[in-house]
Amino acid sequence: MLGANGNGSGRLFDFLVYDSATADGASDERQPVTPQYMRTASKKLLRRSLRNHLNDNGVSTERLITVEYAPSLPRPTAGGSTEAPDWVGSVAGASLLGGASPQQLFVAGCYDGHLRLYDSASAAPYGSGGVRGHEGAVKALAVAGRLVVSGGQDKAVRTWDLAAASNSSSNGGGGGASPSLSALGIGDSGGGASRLAHENSVECVAAR
Repeated sequence: MLGANGNGSGRLFDFLVYDSATADGASDERQPVTPQYMRTASKKLLRRSLRNHLNDNGVSTERLITVEYAPSLPRPTAGGSTEAPDWVGSVAGASLLGGASPQQLFVAGCYDGHLRLYDSASAAPYGSGGVRGHEGAVKALAVAGRLVVSGGQDKAVRTWDLAAASNSSSNGGGGGASPSLSALGIGDSGGGASRLAHENSVECVAAR
């Protein structure tokens, strides 16, 4: 609830939402800092200051009104792009700690059964061919810290350790250590990664 009194929270609301500079040719008009989305409980958009809105709609400044506010977000800008060797069945973001700042990257699971690492900013691949993780498409990925979980069309779930390699020469994303995936074993997995049999393709996994 927001008080509409011009000497109270209504003025505070205008101060927070609108720029203090007045528009050309208007003595009491403030311009939004950025395009904003505000509406009252009656679903009317607030396109001017709160006081002007009340005056325009014949609402007393002594009334309490409910205002919904959400700042508009800028349109996303396209970053780097790259073409994977095969169709991409799943993607998950990751942050590799170490060095001056975390290294932002993402893991892509492809239809050829490989997991591949890419730099988030440039989309440049790390390494050459990725890691073969499944006999078929990688349909699900989840990341929690250094733990990467993959699920595949081969009815398997596998776990991987995401870590920075000491050799940075293969780093396609730029400076810093090149990250890598290594399988986490539970003894009877054969290939080294954890494996649990399911009746059908694994389409969703979660990690925490």
